[in-house]
Amino acid sequence: MAQQRDPAVFYDEEECLGFGVFVAELELIVGSSRDKKPDQIQLLELLQKLAASIASADGSVLKQHQKRCEAALYNVVYKGPSAVACHLAAVCLSRLYTAGDLLPLFSRINSLQTFLQDKSNTASEGVRLCVMDVLAHLNSSLGRYLATTTVESMAIATKALAKGSSPAMKMAGLRLTACVVEGLPNLDRNTPAVQAAAWKLLDKQAKDKTSDELRGAAAGVLAAICWSGGAFFWSSAGYYAEEALRLAVAVVEDAAAAVSHRHAACAVTGAYTSTSRV
Repeated sequence: MAQQRDPAVFYDEEECLGFGVFVAELELIVGSSRDKKPDQIQLLELLQKLAASIASADGSVLKQHQKRCEAALYNVVYKGPSAVACHLAAVCLSRLYTAGDLLPLFSRINSLQTFLQDKSNTASEGVRLCVMDVLAHLNSSLGRYLATTTVESMAIATKALAKGSSPAMKMAGLRLTACVVEGLPNLDRNTPAVQAAAWKLLDKQAKDKTSDELRGAAAGVLAAICWSGGAFFWSSAGYYAEEALRLAVAVVEDAAAAVSHRHAACAVTGAYTSTSRV
């Protein structure tokens, strides 16, 4: 006998319709837009519902519709939606891999990296920024599974920070660097090398006096290294631990509003904890 719902109780749309319905709606929006960006208002509303439905759906239901959902979400990403829509799509993907089937994650990460490394790629900067943000979010939330892909991701971040890149691209490169470092397990064999590469990138940007935003993002990378244990700091007899502390103090003393006080405080705490072991 079908379960009766109490008419006096409010039920969320996500609970009543379910994951499969929202996947079908997303496919409809993506299909109707063809080569254009989907309607951003419709997309934002739907992605919020989709993210909520993933969190409450059974694993068997997720796996049943996961392939279709993935395809639709990546279709949205490669069309370069707004930053908020791109973030919501990344949230949906990370929740989908966490609660559903994890195996497709590895081929998807490879596809994102190939897209960003392709020299013949003619995609606009907006599309590339969206793809980088999705790659960063997946590394941040699922980095413990992606240790073997960190070298390629750091190469992408390094390319984004190359001379001549736009400020937005450099910011995306620093965000990707911080997410790769933060998501990688402290005891992984790749951690020291990844943190060393991250240090080189942040050290250069932290000294750039022309952009407060980039210095703030560099502070975020320093904080990520500290949060991850700072294994790299112990190379060269603790030289980099002292340099990290010096840089962290400089970040705190930086009066620029764009420099995150939270990142600075965490960076100082982490760097001080590391150097106190010397």
